[in-house]
Amino acid sequence: MINKRVIIFQPSSIHIEVIRPQLDFLINHYDVTVVTTRDIAQADTFSIFKKNKSIRFSLIPVFKGFSGSPQCTRLFRYLALFSLLFRKADYIIFNTLSKRDLYFSRILKKRAELFGIIHNVDKFTGNLLPYLTHFKRIFVLSDEVYNYCLDKNLFDRESNKLFWFIPLLKDLVDFNSDYQIEDMSGPITIAIVGSVSQERRDYNSLWKSLGTIIEDRGDCHTRLKIRLVGRMSKEVEKTIPGEIIPMLEYSTFYLPFEELNRQILSADLIAYLIHPGMTYGSDYNKTKITGTSTILKSVPILPVSSDSFAMDLTYKDIAFYYPESDILSFFNKILDGSITREELNKRRLYINIHDYSFEKQRELYLSSFK
Repeated sequence: MINKRVIIFQPSSIHIEVIRPQLDFLINHYDVTVVTTRDIAQADTFSIFKKNKSIRFSLIPVFKGFSGSPQCTRLFRYLALFSLLFRKADYIIFNTLSKRDLYFSRILKKRAELFGIIHNVDKFTGNLLPYLTHFKRIFVLSDEVYNYCLDKNLFDRESNKLFWFIPLLKDLVDFNSDYQIEDMSGPITIAIVGSVSQERRDYNSLWKSLGTIIEDRGDCHTRLKIRLVGRMSKEVEKTIPGEIIPMLEYSTFYLPFEELNRQILSADLIAYLIHPGMTYGSDYNKTKITGTSTILKSVPILPVSSDSFAMDLTYKDIAFYYPESDILSFFNKILDGSITREELNKRRLYINIHDYSFEKQRELYLSSFK
């Protein structure tokens, strides 16, 4: 029996973390071609598929080093989109659905059934809704976002096409099944996962809070550590006040996935560091997703968050909260001993992410093709 053919279209080097789970779901069920950039195709996370004949990568050129580079790169992205008309496929998945894709869908729908993954719901309501009639399925990457869209009827008559799945970090899930924390006697460690950008998380409040701790209590790194999981740019590193660096763990170079997984799993807590006072802060878990939620649904770690953040339902009753942007008050509870590792371990027993297991998410994702 010949497998049906799927194309995943990702013309720019973003949202790599959404491609890998889809390949994990599709493998052995469909023949898949990923149309994308060399940077994505050569990422470590895809090395597992190198010898699998049902997974292929088709590269889109990216030009650098001369004055017309951006224009040439943009041209070849359009050509790659146009080439979809001539590729054999039963399904085409737009990994990051854009307005350009929507406009082209009127023609492309005659060649294959179209799927679109929406990362920011607000960009696809209103005047763009009619274009979604050309699509078989519209994906969002969170059950919270999915339920919010249905509750607010954001997709109107196209709501019946709406599906959701969690882009599970399978490497992290697999790593977690064998991982054992060796030292439980060190400082309570709070991980913050993702690129260090004030637009995404309130790092300025974090720096200020740690500075206040140093000023009031001195060096407390033996009792509390903040771990920034991901690559720290040299430019951002220069903005960190020198006195708080002993309380931070971070890296300015690329970390292999195994080390990233270890850093996440050995943390006691994961902080969202998001609140409504930030740009788009009130949109998360409503019309936007955050990678922190994806991690918390991949492995059982307690979250800590502003009480004004729309917490994931799975963790709503067992998460730790602090008022608005006052994360300092939470740090002080740890340093005063009112929050202990013993309490963390007790709460952790109530974590239930069974509905987000790899098997259930794969089944949910594959059901959308029927």
